[in-house]
Amino acid sequence: MLSTNSHLQFGTLSTQIKAPNFLNYNVDAIVTAARFGPAAVYGAGGIGGLTMFERAGLVDSDTNFLVGNVGGGIKWYAPNSRWGLRGDYRFLMVKSSDAAPSFFGESNRFGHSVYAGLIINTSR
Repeated sequence: MLSTNSHLQFGTLSTQIKAPNFLNYNVDAIVTAARFGPAAVYGAGGIGGLTMFERAGLVDSDTNFLVGNVGGGIKWYAPNSRWGLRGDYRFLMVKSSDAAPSFFGESNRFGHSVYAGLIINTSR
Protein backbone atom coordinates (compact mmCIF):
# COMPACT_ATOMS: atom_id res chain seq x y z
CA MET A 1 0.00 0.00 0.00
CA LEU A 2 1.48 3.30 -1.07
CA SER A 3 0.34 6.24 1.01
CA THR A 4 -0.89 9.65 -0.02
CA ASN A 5 -1.57 12.84 1.91
CA SER A 6 -4.94 12.42 3.58
CA HIS A 7 -5.23 15.77 5.37
CA LEU A 8 -6.52 14.02 8.49
CA GLN A 9 -5.46 15.08 11.97
CA PHE A 10 -3.84 12.39 14.19
CA GLY A 11 -3.37 13.88 17.65
CA THR A 12 -0.65 16.54 17.45
CA LEU A 13 0.78 15.40 14.08
CA SER A 14 0.81 17.80 11.18
CA THR A 15 -1.73 17.06 8.45
CA GLN A 16 1.08 17.35 5.87
CA ILE A 17 2.81 14.12 7.03
CA LYS A 18 2.05 11.19 4.75
CA ALA A 19 1.13 7.87 6.32
CA PRO A 20 3.84 5.18 6.06
CA ASN A 21 3.89 2.71 3.18
CA PHE A 22 2.96 -0.92 3.97
CA LEU A 23 3.77 -4.31 2.44
CA ASN A 24 1.55 -7.32 3.27
CA TYR A 25 2.76 -10.85 2.42
CA ASN A 26 1.32 -14.24 3.33
CA VAL A 27 0.96 -17.89 2.40
CA ASP A 28 -2.51 -19.44 2.34
CA ALA A 29 -3.74 -23.03 2.37
CA ILE A 30 -7.03 -23.84 0.63
CA VAL A 31 -8.84 -27.12 1.41
CA THR A 32 -11.96 -28.20 -0.48
CA ALA A 33 -14.51 -29.28 2.13
CA ALA A 34 -17.34 -30.46 -0.15
CA ARG A 35 -18.39 -30.55 -3.80
CA PHE A 36 -21.95 -30.03 -4.99
CA GLY A 37 -21.98 -30.57 -8.76
CA PRO A 38 -20.24 -27.59 -10.35
CA ALA A 39 -19.75 -25.86 -6.96
CA ALA A 40 -17.11 -26.42 -4.29
CA VAL A 41 -17.05 -25.16 -0.71
CA TYR A 42 -13.59 -24.56 0.75
CA GLY A 43 -11.85 -23.51 3.94
CA ALA A 44 -8.82 -21.25 3.95
CA GLY A 45 -6.17 -20.05 6.35
CA GLY A 46 -2.86 -18.31 6.14
CA ILE A 47 0.05 -16.71 7.93
CA GLY A 48 2.47 -14.00 6.94
CA GLY A 49 3.69 -10.53 7.77
CA LEU A 50 3.02 -6.84 7.47
CA THR A 51 5.93 -4.41 7.10
CA MET A 52 5.39 -0.73 7.91
CA PHE A 53 8.17 1.32 6.33
CA GLU A 54 9.97 4.23 7.98
CA ARG A 55 8.38 7.67 7.54
CA ALA A 56 10.28 10.69 8.90
CA GLY A 57 8.40 12.35 11.73
CA LEU A 58 5.99 9.43 12.13
CA VAL A 59 7.72 6.01 12.16
CA ASP A 60 11.38 5.85 13.23
CA SER A 61 12.29 2.55 11.49
CA ASP A 62 10.81 -0.27 9.43
CA THR A 63 8.55 -2.41 11.66
CA ASN A 64 7.30 -5.97 11.06
CA PHE A 65 4.10 -7.52 12.38
CA LEU A 66 2.80 -11.11 12.33
CA VAL A 67 -0.49 -11.50 10.41
CA GLY A 68 -2.94 -14.36 9.95
CA ASN A 69 -6.29 -15.06 8.34
CA VAL A 70 -8.98 -17.75 8.46
CA GLY A 71 -12.15 -18.14 6.45
CA GLY A 72 -13.64 -19.88 3.49
CA GLY A 73 -15.76 -19.53 0.44
CA ILE A 74 -17.45 -21.11 -2.53
CA LYS A 75 -16.41 -21.62 -6.16
CA TRP A 76 -18.83 -22.34 -8.99
CA TYR A 77 -17.81 -23.40 -12.52
CA ALA A 78 -19.86 -23.02 -15.71
CA PRO A 79 -20.86 -26.29 -17.47
CA ASN A 80 -17.91 -25.98 -19.91
CA SER A 81 -15.45 -25.49 -16.96
CA ARG A 82 -13.75 -22.63 -18.84
CA TRP A 83 -14.90 -19.96 -16.40
CA GLY A 84 -16.48 -19.62 -12.98
CA LEU A 85 -17.25 -17.37 -10.04
CA ARG A 86 -15.92 -17.32 -6.52
CA GLY A 87 -16.79 -15.66 -3.22
CA ASP A 88 -14.50 -15.62 -0.20
CA TYR A 89 -14.64 -14.35 3.41
CA ARG A 90 -11.58 -13.91 5.65
CA PHE A 91 -11.16 -12.88 9.28
CA LEU A 92 -7.84 -11.00 9.52
CA MET A 93 -5.54 -10.63 12.53
CA VAL A 94 -2.42 -8.46 13.00
CA LYS A 95 -0.35 -9.01 16.15
CA SER A 96 1.14 -5.79 17.50
CA SER A 97 3.84 -5.40 20.13
CA ASP A 98 5.01 -3.03 22.87
CA ALA A 99 7.69 -1.75 20.44
CA ALA A 100 5.16 -0.74 17.75
CA PRO A 101 5.15 2.91 16.68
CA SER A 102 2.42 5.00 18.30
CA PHE A 103 0.98 5.59 14.80
CA PHE A 104 0.09 1.87 14.65
CA GLY A 105 -0.70 1.34 18.32
CA GLU A 106 0.30 -1.38 20.76
CA SER A 107 -2.90 -3.43 20.54
CA ASN A 108 -3.71 -6.27 18.16
CA ARG A 109 -5.81 -5.41 15.10
CA PHE A 110 -8.68 -7.41 13.61
CA GLY A 111 -10.70 -7.03 10.42
CA HIS A 112 -12.97 -8.68 7.89
CA SER A 113 -12.51 -9.10 4.13
CA VAL A 114 -15.03 -10.20 1.53
CA TYR A 115 -13.80 -11.01 -1.98
CA ALA A 116 -15.62 -11.81 -5.21
CA GLY A 117 -13.89 -12.92 -8.35
CA LEU A 118 -14.09 -14.29 -11.86
CA ILE A 119 -12.20 -17.53 -12.54
CA ILE A 120 -10.76 -18.10 -16.03
CA ASN A 121 -9.54 -21.66 -16.64
CA THR A 122 -6.69 -21.68 -19.20
CA SER A 123 -5.54 -25.29 -18.69
CA ARG A 124 -7.44 -26.70 -21.69
